[in-house]
Amino acid sequence: MKSVIVNKLTVVWLVLAAFVGVLHHHNDLKTHVDCSICTIQSNLLNTDVPQTFTLAEIENTFIQICKPQETVYDFSVNSTYSSRAPPRLS
Repeated sequence: MKSVIVNKLTVVWLVLAAFVGVLHHHNDLKTHVDCSICTIQSNLLNTDVPQTFTLAEIENTFIQICKPQETVYDFSVNSTYSSRAPPRLS
């Protein structure tokens, strides 16, 4: 019985924490060092952000892949005859 109550309280706590993090903002739209919610958000988001780079740092390599055009011929015979039926020659 206690584990059910603890599980429900844990879920409620996690949902409330998620809402606080999602709905939290400042009017100047900047991260504040003295705000504990901003600190937690920035610590969580910094692990998901890739390294920044400029377009000049990307190597512009173009490799043209050419394959000769192939013609495919299908020589299979589609037979609608049943295996035990007599041939339809007449």
